[in-house]
Amino acid sequence: MDISVVVPTFRRPRSLRRALGSCARQVRAPSVEGVVVDNCPHASARDVVREAATRSPFPVRYEHESCAGVSSARNAGVSAAKGDLIAFLDDDNEAAPDWLASLVHAHAESGADAVFGSVIAELEGQPRPDAELYLTAFHRVLPEPAGPVRSRYVA
Repeated sequence: MDISVVVPTFRRPRSLRRALGSCARQVRAPSVEGVVVDNCPHASARDVVREAATRSPFPVRYEHESCAGVSSARNAGVSAAKGDLIAFLDDDNEAAPDWLASLVHAHAESGADAVFGSVIAELEGQPRPDAELYLTAFHRVLPEPAGPVRSRYVA
C-alpha cells in the first residue's frame, strides 16, 4: 500500500459522500486505501462508508473513534493506516482528480516530510451572514505552484 487517505468525519453524510466520490476519481494515483474515521458516538457514517466502498476502485475501511475531536479521529486514522504515506481529506472537502498524484509527486521531488496544497473554499445552499469570515478562514491558495512555503499556514 503506497498511500492511505484518512477522512475524519462527524455527522456530515452528504459531504462525506462527495469527499469519498472525489477520492474514487483520482487519476495517476499510486496504490491507495481509504480510511474513514467516524467521530460520531452513534456511528452515523457506517452506512455511507459501506455504500462508498462498493463503488470505490480501492479498498475503503470504516473505523470508529468514540473520543471526541478531530485530533482524536485523525490519530485513529493514522493508527489504522497501512500506507507508507498518509493524506488527510476533511469530510467537507472535495479533492481535484490529480490531488493524490500531485501530493505524491511533490513529496518525491522535494524530499519534504509533509506536503500540502491549496484549498478552495465554497459555500453551498443559502447565503450566510458570515460568508466572508468563513471563506477567509477556510480558503488557502498558495502563491506559487511548488516549492518551500515562506508563510505560516494553519490547517
